[in-house]
Amino acid sequence: MKNLGRFFRRIYPHLSLILAMCVITFAILDYFNPNFGFLKSNTSKICLFILGGICIINGVMTIFTRHERRNK
Repeated sequence: MKNLGRFFRRIYPHLSLILAMCVITFAILDYFNPNFGFLKSNTSKICLFILGGICIINGVMTIFTRHERRNK
């Protein structure tokens, strides 16, 4: 059970970065070609951009924090 928890702690920052980049990519694609219809309302676009930015920052900070702890 400990190994499973350790696995999720290691993989979470990477998954959040990947998913955040996907959300931002969908938002950009929807901006340039609204016929795709990835996102419909402006409120959802703003929320998804904020979510994506926070996830990217969180993932990068977590990865760097873990890297610094290993090097000590």
